[in-house]
Amino acid sequence: MSIPGEGLPGFFVFEKGLKMGTAEKRIAAVNIVVRDRKMAPLVNDILSKHGEIICGRLGVPFRDKGISVISILIEADISQIGAIGGSLGNINGVTLRSTMLT
Repeated sequence: MSIPGEGLPGFFVFEKGLKMGTAEKRIAAVNIVVRDRKMAPLVNDILSKHGEIICGRLGVPFRDKGISVISILIEADISQIGAIGGSLGNINGVTLRSTMLT
């Protein structure tokens, strides 16, 4: 049995059917804790550079504790999720945890 698009450049067959592109998109939740407020502009620059994959963002400053927490939802392939996590994780005073939802 032949699958429509099989063997054509740009088409890849996955368990759930036919997908176009090089990788299947996933949904991830990333929680970022900024302990050094001086690093906030750098965090925001990285988030802005990856803005096309960010579906939602919530930022809450805890001024009395001296930290800020940013939660983002991302829809992207695993390499893009890893890239944003790696960029943020390399900033001093910033920690993060990612969870794949799909």
